[in-house]
Parts: sequence; structure tokens; C-alpha cells
Amino acid sequence: MLFTPVMELRVDGDGKCYTGVLCGLGWNPTTGAPILPEHDIELTFDVQFTAEDIVEINILRAAMNKLVWDGPDGSKHLWPERSAQLQDSAQQKLLGLFCQSKPGEKIVPKWHEKPYEWNQVDPKLVMEQADREGGRRGGSLYQLHKLTVLSS
Repeated sequence: MLFTPVMELRVDGDGKCYTGVLCGLGWNPTTGAPILPEHDIELTFDVQFTAEDIVEINILRAAMNKLVWDGPDGSKHLWPERSAQLQDSAQQKLLGLFCQSKPGEKIVPKWHEKPYEWNQVDPKLVMEQADREGGRRGGSLYQLHKLTVLSS
């Protein structure tokens, strides 16, 4: 989930918890066909994932974007001190993500009823995450993942 170009969260039948994720290049909105389906990966979760976990992944993706993409000239114009700061920040975020003091609660893995099929989430339940810095001119290496809103 950290390095995948696109992911689509899977939820249980009640929409109350995340059960897994489809990772890959996504799907073509015009044709509805997956882009390079042979490279898609469907995963089920065996620990409880929360929206906060996805936000943390997005924070790390944004930190990596800042490190490798800072305008059309990339990181080559960063001062060595600034580059070291950004690397340290990304490292701390990565360690924080993997070394959480309280691991997720174990759950029984549940496969999605339509594995490997994209566009299974009601668009009204999809929430974009904005880059706090207003995005990058010209693009970024890692787009921020969209959240699927859970019901209470």
C-alpha cells in the first residue's frame, strides 16, 4: 500500500470496517477495464486497518514526494542539509508506521466478493486526501490514496 500507484480499499458488507485492498495501476474510467490487470494484487487484512493508518501512509507518501520531487528539477537543487532533513523525516515516518506501539487488532481475513475488480466503491463514499502543501506543480511520484468512508 505504501508504494502502489493506486489502491482501492475493500469494506465488509455493512461498510463498517476495511477488509482488504486491491493494489495496481487502477482502471480506465472510459472503458472500465483494469490497466495491466496481470500486475494487480488483491490482499485481505488479518489485522484491523483504520482510516488513521491510511492517513499515515499518505503522510509518508507526501514526505517521499517532497524528497524526490521538488519541481521540474527534482531534488538536485536541495541543499544537503535540507535533503538530510527530508530523508530523516521520511525515515521517522516509516519507522512510526511499522513500529507502532499498539499493533492492530487481529481479524479473520475476508475476501472481497469481487476480487480483482476495480471501481467497486460507491463514489459518494470516496474521500480525496489533499496534499497539505497544495500539491506539486507538474506532478508527484506518489499520488495520495483515497479513503473509503466507513459507516458508524
